[in-house]
Amino acid sequence: MSAGPTPAKDGAALAASGAGRRIARLVRGLAPARLLFGPVFQVDVRVSGRKGWTYASRCMVAALLLGVMALAFIGAGSELDRTSAADRLQRAQGIAPALTLTVLWFQFVVLAFVAPSLTAGAICDERNTRTMVALLATPLTAGQIMLGKFTSRLVQLLILSLIAAPLLLSLRVFGGVPAGVVLKGIGLIVMVCITGAALGLFFSVRARKPAKAAGNAMGVLMLFAAGPAIMIAIWGQVMGASLAPGRNPWVDVVWALCSPAVMGVLSAEIMTESLPVSSGTLWGTSMLLHGGVTVLALLCASARLRAVMRADNIVPAAPARRSRRSAPAAKAGADGATHVTDVSERFAESSREVSDRPVLWREMRQPIFRSRTRLLIAVLGGIAVAVLFYSQASLRDDDTHMMVAVLGMTMLVSKACSQTTGTVTSEREGRTWDVLMSTPLRAREILAGKALGGLWRMWFIPALLMLHFGIVAVPSGFVRAEAWLMLPPVLIGTSVFLCCSGVAFSLLSKKSTGASTWNFLLAGGLWMGLPIFLAFLSGTGLLGRGGDTQQALSAAVQGMNPVGISVASVRGLTESLGESSAWAVPGPRQYRISSWSLSPAEFVGVCWVFGLGYCVAGYAFLTFAAARFNRAAGRTS
Repeated sequence: MSAGPTPAKDGAALAASGAGRRIARLVRGLAPARLLFGPVFQVDVRVSGRKGWTYASRCMVAALLLGVMALAFIGAGSELDRTSAADRLQRAQGIAPALTLTVLWFQFVVLAFVAPSLTAGAICDERNTRTMVALLATPLTAGQIMLGKFTSRLVQLLILSLIAAPLLLSLRVFGGVPAGVVLKGIGLIVMVCITGAALGLFFSVRARKPAKAAGNAMGVLMLFAAGPAIMIAIWGQVMGASLAPGRNPWVDVVWALCSPAVMGVLSAEIMTESLPVSSGTLWGTSMLLHGGVTVLALLCASARLRAVMRADNIVPAAPARRSRRSAPAAKAGADGATHVTDVSERFAESSREVSDRPVLWREMRQPIFRSRTRLLIAVLGGIAVAVLFYSQASLRDDDTHMMVAVLGMTMLVSKACSQTTGTVTSEREGRTWDVLMSTPLRAREILAGKALGGLWRMWFIPALLMLHFGIVAVPSGFVRAEAWLMLPPVLIGTSVFLCCSGVAFSLLSKKSTGASTWNFLLAGGLWMGLPIFLAFLSGTGLLGRGGDTQQALSAAVQGMNPVGISVASVRGLTESLGESSAWAVPGPRQYRISSWSLSPAEFVGVCWVFGLGYCVAGYAFLTFAAARFNRAAGRTS
């Protein structure tokens, strides 16, 4: 007679079968079709395909590229008609490299700003619409959800990136442009956009507002673009050696993380210039590094997503501990018994005085940092960076002040572009917009309060710049005292303009990611697109060769660029000072904007015209938004 199965064997068999099912489910979940193109991907692609903005953005990019090419051919035709046949053939071969570089850099700059905005609302929108619990109820893993969101946004991003590929390859009919270099440039643009999209998705898990997620992602992407160059510059000053690409393999790895430097190497190869480093090696290393950053961002976002979903929807909040400050107060009643006074009653007894401008009053009280811990970390980090910087960099070197000006102004523009783009959309997403619309406040009061509140929360970046130039450099004698008259209007004008335009775009857009994208495109078009476009026109000969029109336009474009006018001011403030005092330098000094030379008084006037002009432009944005307020906000009167 045989013995029956024992309970121990049954338990082991059940455990083995359960482990086998889990492993099989894990293997099925890792299939590319389920992981990348699952239900989340299909839903998001279908939803985005039904939106008009999806097709409008593609048409806009294609129209801009066709416009650039049309201007190139018009300028080339006007030049070729006045030359001989041999010169005509030689000039035609020079058109293709210039036009290729213009299109590549245009796409590189614009799409790098657009990519984080496409994914910044992937998780934030689910939170705001309270559909996270529906995602948590599905059998999808966190990785499947994140990769589905990621790949669905990549469809639009890849289409925008590859629109220019047929145009760029068609330019090879003129000769002078290798197809391999063009494909490398397109590949670098695509990889930078993929990295920006992954960073936007990572910050979308951690942030509650899409605009903040997009701004953080763009800031990290700019740090990857500018950080290696700054680190190598400081390292070169300390070591006293040139750290250009091609000198050291480890330095080349750092340069490979700087995507503008890699694009510059590819540009030099297109222009057939000699290079100390192989563009293929630098390009391949850059692609691998950006791919690694992308994978790391997606892994961190997937690991964080499940905890966020449970915290927001399933796990109830733990009861807060009562502190002495929030504990119920006890008081003796008429009968001698002790009664407990509720906190709300005690709070009702105290009054807080609200200003006559309640929107501005509330916006001015919004914290810059969410907690004191983050404030402490920011302060300690800033002190550490300042100590490291001032211990290694020399205040006698003009490049030190130039680097501070360029980096600080770039940070200011990046912060201002996303500072106020979520002010109105966050009210709509938080279901508080209807309450605000029921008040008798006028449109100008609401919009101006939003803009001024966002402007107030940006005080720390201008304060750091003025701390360096006005408190450290001027008393040390390495920067002239005119810095107090030149830099403040530039900083204030730039901040006011972008904060006001951000409020206007936030009112006219349904989502904060769209408003942030429009604001970044406005800043990029004015301060990056115009110089590139002017250089392109000058190269094609439409503006003449070094004529008065070209010089006037160059001065105007640099004079309306905050980074350009900051560079011109720092160059004049530090010129020929050396170790002497700023107040003891004899002789007249000149400030240069393009090919124009200005006296200190004239340049101070230019800086104040810059600041006032952008303040007026910001006021025009608010006026336009106030005129469209009732229609955009759904107000009847």
